[in-house]
Amino acid sequence: QELEKEMRAEGVEALKIAARKMAYKKKYYDSEKDKISVFPSVRHCLLGHDVYDEAEKHYYDDGDDYPLKYIAALREVAFERHGDDDDDNDDSEDAHKNNMGTDIDSDDELFDELLQANETDMEKELC
Repeated sequence: QELEKEMRAEGVEALKIAARKMAYKKKYYDSEKDKISVFPSVRHCLLGHDVYDEAEKHYYDDGDDYPLKYIAALREVAFERHGDDDDDNDDSEDAHKNNMGTDIDSDDELFDELLQANETDMEKELC
């Protein structure tokens, strides 16, 4: 609904490349809840600007800008999803400051599962 037409394949692919570089780089263990959480999520990345700067590097040629209409639509979707979250899914770094953090490598199984699930969800939202 946010876009009149579907995102072009090049825009989606550039965003996926950027998200793989930026999302799910830390995992935290919360001993009180006996739960592992990860940060930042794809949604959190979409609320900022760094992921779009990175996507622009992979979008067509060097001089081509990542479309503002894509950025606006993606931020709107991410913002709407942010409002649906509860405290257990707090995606801010402050929420994890008292927990021990560990870097996640791109070959970490948890990284692949989370990124794939979020890519599918975001594609459904925008198509």
